Amino acid sequence: MKNNPEKLKEFRQKLPWNFASFLYKNYQQKAEKEKQSKPKYSISTIRKVASGERHNELVLRDLIEIVNAWEQIRNILSNLNKYLQK
Repeated sequence: MKNNPEKLKEFRQKLPWNFASFLYKNYQQKAEKEKQSKPKYSISTIRKVASGERHNELVLRDLIEIVNAWEQIRNILSNLNKYLQK
């Protein structure tokens, strides 16, 4: 995905609008549980990884999980709308 701008563009379009704040909040909660003063990754790092400016395997994996979960939610809502329209 790093060397393929088309795949990166498609990936960015699939991200929900609040992906960075959602993932940052997740890292913040993990830091609080582990009694750390700040999260492991900053919100700017998350945005840079998503845009392809920076490479971080762990953040990218978490972003992919968000995209997959978002796609599942969209599919469920689509199926629900189809069912309700019958």
